[in-house]
Amino acid sequence: MTWIALAILLSAGSLSAGETMKKEERLKAVARLVEEMYNRDLSVADDIFHPGCIHHVNGTTDELKGPEAIRKSIREMRQTFSRFHTTIDELLAEGDLVAFRWTWVGTMKGPGTESTLHGNTVFRFTDGKVIEEWAIDDRLREMQRLGFTLTPPQPR
Repeated sequence: MTWIALAILLSAGSLSAGETMKKEERLKAVARLVEEMYNRDLSVADDIFHPGCIHHVNGTTDELKGPEAIRKSIREMRQTFSRFHTTIDELLAEGDLVAFRWTWVGTMKGPGTESTLHGNTVFRFTDGKVIEEWAIDDRLREMQRLGFTLTPPQPR
């Protein structure tokens, strides 16, 4: 059995009594699927996110909902970056919440510039799937490192 299938079974609580784990451990296993989703398989989003999941992501005012919002975001990254990789650096769980610290490294198409983002995400689970996500990263710092500047709005 692959670790993806195992994580899905764990999140659904489908293992026998002798094979069960604490709820928090099951949720951590599902959160680990994020690495698989970003790095290899977009279809895993359906196993992670509830169709009504609301994504609160810094840097956007768009209302992002469900697994398709995540797949769209990753597809957009693939258009800009020739390669990228996400790693979960630390993972904590309590009750219905899972928090993780992550690192994302990508190489921009064209110039070949490498970017690194660090961030934190909190998932709230219901019925073994993420129903709400809060994500924040250091995108502004990375944009400044790449030479972008902020210009304050001019008075009218």
